[in-house]
Amino acid sequence: MILSRFASRHFCVEGEASHRMKSTAHGQEKILDPQVCRSDFNGSELYEDYEDGASLKGAKKSGELDYSPQGLLISSMALEAFEKPGQKLREITSKMMWLVVRALLLLLLIIKLYMKLSSRRCRCRGRLDGKTALVTGGTHGIGKATVAELARRGARVLIACQDFCSGRKVAEEIKRETGNSEVFALHCDLSSLESVRTCAETILRTEKHLHLLINNAAVAIPRDERVLTGDGLEQHMAVNHFGHFLLTHLLLELLKKSQPSRIVNVSSLAHLFGKIEFDNLNSERKYHRYRIYGDTKLANALFTMELSRRLKGTGVTANCCHPGGTVTKVARNVVNFDPLFWVGRFFLKSSVEGAQTTVHLCLSEKLENVSGKYFIECREAWMSSRAKDPAVAKKLWERSEYLVGLAN
Repeated sequence: MILSRFASRHFCVEGEASHRMKSTAHGQEKILDPQVCRSDFNGSELYEDYEDGASLKGAKKSGELDYSPQGLLISSMALEAFEKPGQKLREITSKMMWLVVRALLLLLLIIKLYMKLSSRRCRCRGRLDGKTALVTGGTHGIGKATVAELARRGARVLIACQDFCSGRKVAEEIKRETGNSEVFALHCDLSSLESVRTCAETILRTEKHLHLLINNAAVAIPRDERVLTGDGLEQHMAVNHFGHFLLTHLLLELLKKSQPSRIVNVSSLAHLFGKIEFDNLNSERKYHRYRIYGDTKLANALFTMELSRRLKGTGVTANCCHPGGTVTKVARNVVNFDPLFWVGRFFLKSSVEGAQTTVHLCLSEKLENVSGKYFIECREAWMSSRAKDPAVAKKLWERSEYLVGLAN
């Protein structure tokens, strides 16, 4: 048995019980009882006392190998004393790590299961034959799923999209999938007030009725700098709020003519983090890419509340909804960190699941006279006090009219 140089430095083992052995030194039997003593690491000498008062002859200096039975015993005991606790600690740590990993995996599965069970689908069986619907942002994500479902129910669906070529491809795709030939694309760049006006003029010229207006389109730009449109509006506010505000206003008479009709504004739970500051409506003073998205979603909610108030008694209702965390380009840009987004996909809804509340608001007979409400998972939900402030909603309406050129 060869012991390491470190082990041969004569560490004495501490303990209450005596460690006994038989020694044949000088031909006599001795019972050894090493008392507590140790050598430092600087080479000081080590002595050990025994029960008979004799001292170990030829005590070794620190650093020298001691192959005597006594030295081997002490060294092996020292190794055991120092190695076993470390080994046990490693075993305990390894077991704890596995327990933590298993607990985390179990927690993730429970969360996923809860989200699946709590996610509600539209149970309405109604048809939309003879109805006309307009969906903004209908070329991908929740908008595309909404268009497909409305077409499947027999509606004539107009897709208002920024990229007209993509819009035509999606329209043809949905026609093939649903067997409904009444799906068309219209160019409408919500970041351009002129484009919005042109789209509205086209609809007013070609459509006799408009029963459903779904303001679904939204952007989340992963940039740290403020971007302005050609109209001098901040990009997020222009697409998510001002564009829809102008489009809705221009189509109101057609909606009233077609009553009963419905307006659905797709807001978000992100409205809880938004704040309307009228001296910073277009990020004139400060800009934060995460905060601005919440501001636009709060604007959607406030717009819905004021619109509902102004449409009272016209046969046109206005409600807004939170689609839930959904795998979309907007969600990806809001996160703006691909690894986190790809992990988060495990918990997010599909586009079809995310469209269920929007479809419910379009179809449910129970909601025919319901207006000015906020929905999550096909049910009316709590709304933040900021989103229900009538004074702020009215002022935002007036300010929006001025910025989009509707007020003198």
